[in-house]
Amino acid sequence: INLLKDCEKKLWIHKKVDRSSFYSNCNNFYRKKTLNRVNLFLKSMKHFDQIKIVNNIQVPSINKLLKRIDWKILSNGIPSYIHGDLQFDNIIKINSSFKLIDWRPDFDGVIKYGDLNYDFAKLLGGIYINYREVKKNKFIVERKKTNKYYVKFPKSKNIKSLLPILKNHISKKLNFNKIELIRALIYLNMSPLHKSPFSEGLFLLSKYLLTKNLILKK
Repeated sequence: INLLKDCEKKLWIHKKVDRSSFYSNCNNFYRKKTLNRVNLFLKSMKHFDQIKIVNNIQVPSINKLLKRIDWKILSNGIPSYIHGDLQFDNIIKINSSFKLIDWRPDFDGVIKYGDLNYDFAKLLGGIYINYREVKKNKFIVERKKTNKYYVKFPKSKNIKSLLPILKNHISKKLNFNKIELIRALIYLNMSPLHKSPFSEGLFLLSKYLLTKNLILKK
């Protein structure tokens, strides 16, 4: 709660910008970057896109899932000063205050602002995947059958208390479903940048989350 209050006061300062230019920035950052990262992953891992079932849910190909995204809504961002990689390894608590490290240098080339939704999606992503535990290889990417996988990542130990606080804060001003979608895209964009099996696990998890968000919620 104190972290969110601190960010609202000192970090998330809204910016007045040219809306068409910012729409283009968001479209590049979400859509074009995602397509490039997916192509990068599929160059060497194309067979993972042929997996039909992840965690007992039938998943389409990644391109079919991405075609279901309303990129116009996703690109309608909220221009604000942001951190850009607001996950818990980058937040240092000092007594009752907070210091942020390892800032994203830009948002599609823009230095002074980015999409506020992205910071919240990063926070949400850090609650659902405990990266500190991942670094200890405490996660599962397991093939059950030829086209069936099970993936499990460690969550924050305090997820039951943290998630309602964050969700309540988000829902007052923003679209929580949209931020969940961005969280899935964050994992997808991370997938080609990491080593096996974390890479494959992120890709499969993102397909699982996108399927739940874009198909099963309909």
